[in-house]
Amino acid sequence: PFGAAPPAAAKPASPFGAPPAAGGAAPASPFGSAAPAKPAAEGASPFAQSGAAKGASPFAQSGAANPFGEATASRAKPKPAEEDTRSAWEKLPKPAMAQVVIVLSFTTIISLMLATFWVVVQLGGVSFNDQ
Repeated sequence: PFGAAPPAAAKPASPFGAPPAAGGAAPASPFGSAAPAKPAAEGASPFAQSGAAKGASPFAQSGAANPFGEATASRAKPKPAEEDTRSAWEKLPKPAMAQVVIVLSFTTIISLMLATFWVVVQLGGVSFNDQ
């Protein structure tokens, strides 16, 4: 009723080459078929160059005494310390506006709570059994 069936799609090619034959041959490697030129010696680093001496530093090729390429290391002379002539009050850090607002809000809320309690005590809402 809906027409002819679509043709069967071709099977996508495998990245490992042709499928193994009935004889069970191993598939080809997707990384190439070249074998390593020379197997690494036991315990040798796979990142070392083939002609590098064992334990040689990769940084030994430079004749510089420091990483900035200077032949001799230069020492930076420290600046002389300047005497601070400010008073102790001037050395205090200056508060930010947000800090001032927070302190004023806290103080206002506590003051209103204490004033409300005092009014309630004066009106007789709180009794301390003073007899």
